[in-house]
Amino acid sequence: MNLRSAIHSHITWLIDLVDSIIDGRPVDPEVVRCDDHCQVGQWIHGEGRQYADSAHYQNLKDIHARFHACAASAVQKARDGDRNGALAHLEEDGSCGALSHKLLEAFCDFYADLRDTGRWPAQDLADDAADPGLPSGEVKHLEFNH
Repeated sequence: MNLRSAIHSHITWLIDLVDSIIDGRPVDPEVVRCDDHCQVGQWIHGEGRQYADSAHYQNLKDIHARFHACAASAVQKARDGDRNGALAHLEEDGSCGALSHKLLEAFCDFYADLRDTGRWPAQDLADDAADPGLPSGEVKHLEFNH
């Protein structure tokens, strides 16, 4: 998984979760809490384990797990009838939004460390270098109408 794919996957997952809450679709907080079901989590707990000796990988893994626990808490709020509270929890200035931002920063730090030490797969580097849409480190503000 290259950096752009990871960031896109995370943001898409978050938007899908927010849409589910806005639309009132049932979401199981225990499924959301599992940090190995999304694409980023599958990479972290699968292919990414080869980097387990990296402090940046461990930080990424920890923040990702905390983000999923936080998102599960937001889902529980929605299930308890507090949809606005759930959405506020997920916004950038809410606890999940802050963790989401930290997760994206952690992925960038992890990627930079592996790139600088020559450990990142060459094909992923080529894919990212060829993609002009690669984030420059600035993550846009997330705000949901609720």
